Amino acid sequence: MNKPIVAIEISHRAVKLVVGYVLDNQPVVLHTGFQLIPNALRSGEIVDAPLVSEAIKSLVAAIPSNILLKPEDAILALPSIGLQVFQAERSSTVVSPVGKVEQIDVKNVINIIRKDANVDNATVVSIVPELYVLEKGQEFARAPIGMDSASLSITAKIHILPTHICDCYSDVVNGSGIKVRKAFAETYALSKLYANYHNLPDQYLLIDMGEEKTTASLIAGGKLFASTYVMKGGKNLASLVAERLGLSLKDAQRIIENYGRDKTVCSLKAKIASTSAFDQVARAIYLNDLSDVIDQWLVAYYGDINRTIRQLVNEQNNSRINEYPLVFTGGMIHINGLQSAFNQQYSDRQIIFKQPETFGARNGGMSVVLGLLSAYDHYTSEIGDEKTRVASVTRDVSNKKKAKRSANSIGKEEL
Repeated sequence: MNKPIVAIEISHRAVKLVVGYVLDNQPVVLHTGFQLIPNALRSGEIVDAPLVSEAIKSLVAAIPSNILLKPEDAILALPSIGLQVFQAERSSTVVSPVGKVEQIDVKNVINIIRKDANVDNATVVSIVPELYVLEKGQEFARAPIGMDSASLSITAKIHILPTHICDCYSDVVNGSGIKVRKAFAETYALSKLYANYHNLPDQYLLIDMGEEKTTASLIAGGKLFASTYVMKGGKNLASLVAERLGLSLKDAQRIIENYGRDKTVCSLKAKIASTSAFDQVARAIYLNDLSDVIDQWLVAYYGDINRTIRQLVNEQNNSRINEYPLVFTGGMIHINGLQSAFNQQYSDRQIIFKQPETFGARNGGMSVVLGLLSAYDHYTSEIGDEKTRVASVTRDVSNKKKAKRSANSIGKEEL
């Protein structure tokens, strides 16, 4: 069995932890943890570091010793806020005296790509090799270890995030006594999880509906090409339900989770809650009341999703994206009746609600943290185990060939 690793996601609602490994390209879960961190994040940034740090400590301490003894490090998800995806190609001679490609050659080229990246106030989170080319032009999708060649060329995607976002999240994890072994952008983790699901289209837009943030990512051939976001999610829906129906936020969240959007026509009105406000008489709340408020909220939410799609279309200069299927994931996919609403709104597209298929973590809200296992497994198999934290981009490469935006490679990939 592969050695279990710890994966951590810090979301607006909770810290999520998984201990597991990857077998046959699928995550295997040995242990999960979930701890609420109310109001610890604001607009994607951690504003209550002590609360988050204590939650991480508590979740790590709860890992059974027979699964993992004294965890020291973890894989971390970083929010894809301000994520930039570039593409670069670099080459190097191999170090072997007999002219065979070794793991060190892959690392050497990756280091060249890392050093040549140059974006102000940004951090290279990960470099993902996509194509290996040997001296005589042979091409490989996986590292050609042991193959004869005097040189190695690698084409790779570079994922870059604002430095303050990276520092904010990695510092709070390090402050809890757990070192960050490796970090990945959350949308890349999602792309790696679903890349191995054969029942998904080859090209699609992945919409991750979270507590306070919704991300839209362009996925093709299992690869992440671009990602954008809007600060809108399930908590905003609950706030509107609480306001319109006179409920506490907690009660609003409860009835949304229990009943959702039910448009069934029935002569019997189903009472689901009651409320009183100040000196008013308690008023019954019916299922259709909740459904009407959800529909009102969805009108604005459709507009938010459409804006993220237009942004991806413009960035990639590819109008065909408007025809791509929409694959929804995240905790909100479990709201009753939401898929039928999206089917009606986007009747000209294929709509898929996707949750993880991993036993022990089949909730849509666990998609990112499961994807971390897949992302790290792929990364170590290509580059090797790396226990250094993400590094800020500082080198001046004004005289070197700059990395190209991933948008420029879309045409070559013929999405």
